[in-house]
Amino acid sequence: MFEHLYRYAGENGYSAADVTALLAGVLAGDDVETLRRTLIRHSEGNLRSYLEGVEPGALGLDSPEKLLMHLQQAGAGAGFTMDEVWDAMINGLYKTTMPSEAVPAGLLLIDLRRDADGALLEKLKIPGSFLRGTGLPAQAV
Repeated sequence: MFEHLYRYAGENGYSAADVTALLAGVLAGDDVETLRRTLIRHSEGNLRSYLEGVEPGALGLDSPEKLLMHLQQAGAGAGFTMDEVWDAMINGLYKTTMPSEAVPAGLLLIDLRRDADGALLEKLKIPGSFLRGTGLPAQAV
């Protein structure tokens, strides 16, 4: 769903930054440190190294949106891209360690997948590990 929203941003009256902020909110609410830890868990290489060394509070980054803006500005110099940040956020959404506040969004993705076909169905594929331990039936995946 987020990838679809991201792809069609601009032509539908919202920006890619709006979609990224929405995803960050699903992953972390208003907690910048939760987002940072989620990104660390689901990233590697230069992005992970950078995130491990950054202290949001010391930089005045008091919201997930500010952390994302900071990463966008720092990325080129630190050797990572916003695509890597986006991938880490998407992976964080699909993992069983996601915050309980993110479960409704995950269930919405499952519902969308049940009703989709063709190319949209391919975009909405959810890893089987997403449902482990949720009590939802396996055929939901």
